[in-house]
Amino acid sequence: WLDYPGTKWDAQMVPIIRAFLRTHAVVTGVEVDYQHSSLQKAMAEGLTPVVTGTTKVLFVLGDPIAQVKAPTLLNRIFQQEGRDAVVVPLHVDAAGLGPMLSSLKNLHNLGGLVTTVPHKIPVLSHLDSMTEAAAQVGAVNVIRRVGGRWEGSAMDGSGFVEGLR
Repeated sequence: WLDYPGTKWDAQMVPIIRAFLRTHAVVTGVEVDYQHSSLQKAMAEGLTPVVTGTTKVLFVLGDPIAQVKAPTLLNRIFQQEGRDAVVVPLHVDAAGLGPMLSSLKNLHNLGGLVTTVPHKIPVLSHLDSMTEAAAQVGAVNVIRRVGGRWEGSAMDGSGFVEGLR
């Protein structure tokens, strides 16, 4: 979740999720072809993120992480929309997940976390709370810090449905 004062997560992220899924979607069970050189394309279009001291940093936590396309695509969308945010992939294994989450709680410009394979279920034991959707699914893929506490949610299903609309 992005942490922007005075804004609501759903109202803010649904258009971003929709744009992301239109760029990298699953249609009838077959992944839509996309440019594997999306970083090169973004750079050619002048869409490389500008990072300052006020930039909200979001991390994608996974093991492995090299295959994850969300950072490149979301960074492009954030830049196009003029958002002062950047997404950075972090390769963290199961043993490092707990220590990483403890360390990240201290970052003042942390905008949120995205979890991917294999952390969507193991991360539950590190959360202070979760949304009803996450409790029903038994996994989370987005985490935000609320008053020094971790709150998780599951956006995979709703994000996919929004992308299809």
